[in-house]
Amino acid sequence: MNRRIHILTVVSIWSFVITTASAQLSLVVQFEPLPSPYISDWRSHPNTIRFILTNPTGTPVTGRLKAYIEGDIRGRVAETKLNAKIQPITVPPGTSTFNAVDARFIEEGAIRYIGPTKDETKRTGRLPEDHFRICAQFVAYHDPYSPLSNESCATFEIHFLLPPSLITPSDTAIVQSLPVFQWSFVPLFMGEFTKYELKIVELEPGQKNPQDAILTNIPLLVRETDLPMYAYLPSDPPLEKGKTYAWRVQAFHPDSRFVFAKRGLSETWSFTYMPTIPPSIKTEEQTGGNTGTSDEIWERKRPSN
Repeated sequence: MNRRIHILTVVSIWSFVITTASAQLSLVVQFEPLPSPYISDWRSHPNTIRFILTNPTGTPVTGRLKAYIEGDIRGRVAETKLNAKIQPITVPPGTSTFNAVDARFIEEGAIRYIGPTKDETKRTGRLPEDHFRICAQFVAYHDPYSPLSNESCATFEIHFLLPPSLITPSDTAIVQSLPVFQWSFVPLFMGEFTKYELKIVELEPGQKNPQDAILTNIPLLVRETDLPMYAYLPSDPPLEKGKTYAWRVQAFHPDSRFVFAKRGLSETWSFTYMPTIPPSIKTEEQTGGNTGTSDEIWERKRPSN
């Protein structure tokens, strides 16, 4: 009877030890809601993801993170390799925050890509479009990787940003003064801003397709701007009367942290430049070979007394 009680006591104590060890740390995962789809960017911008670990034991605890990324549509697309030869993570007493680099989460060889998109993700280093959740748990460093914390999850989205839409001058417009080009604003987030490149080319004689022209002709003007507009300046290369021009805008991020659908390229529109002649300026044909303002011509033609 005493032997039985002793065995039950040992089992109870062992179970308590295992339970305590498996839940001794508290983990919270935080993630930017719209991160770069390139996992390598999480290394250069390590605060994209944060692992907040609270250690109430009073002594440092060593282990590693076990994590996976799962999409609503594509299912599980990536997971950590628990046998990867990475440095262990030591969590001191109290609350500590680890970013992607601190947590050895994205070190070379630490992630395995899985699922139907694994080949594309391995080739491009980019997650596909989806609504994802990342779940992580702090576990023992060695096999069998016993859990040392709760599992915590955070959600994020990967989607390609729409390219800008052209607004004005409208397609095939007749432009009578130096044009002001406008297109739709492409929003990012958290203090990030889209940059835009405006490209204008002249259509060659007999060339009818603006898209072909924008792809093959020598640019008349290429300008980068932070605003969704550009006012053509008198100092820019001159536009010729009667000529037709094609124009297009490309949105991009200077650090390439964001992916744009269609490489950020808008549609291609055209316009024809037909400036009006101010009333005070006449052509030689209209003035009989005399040029200048109306008053100047009249003064020259007025009979002398």
